[in-house]
Amino acid sequence: MQIVGGFLICYFIALIISAVFMVVGIKKMNRGLMIPWLVGFGLAILFQLIFGLWLLGGYYIYLDTVFYTLVDWLWMAYNIYCWLVVFSQYQIFEEMASPNIELLWP
Repeated sequence: MQIVGGFLICYFIALIISAVFMVVGIKKMNRGLMIPWLVGFGLAILFQLIFGLWLLGGYYIYLDTVFYTLVDWLWMAYNIYCWLVVFSQYQIFEEMASPNIELLWP
């Protein structure tokens, strides 16, 4: 349990640091600083999905567990929305940074 707890503490500290990098990246319009947050938060969303499936699959006979799974997935849906907002900003920066070169053949 200490190993898992230590891993989670390190993961959340890394997620906080990547969130700071993301804010700096948005202010400076640098899409490269947004990638660590997108990856780290994507892993958190994936964990929420797997945890909800485990909870529902293991304890589906109890109605309160189904409710907890629903709450977990609603929270996951909000996290997906937040991830999509950051990803759409990433795409805007990518579009702005790409060169506008057109090759015209005679």
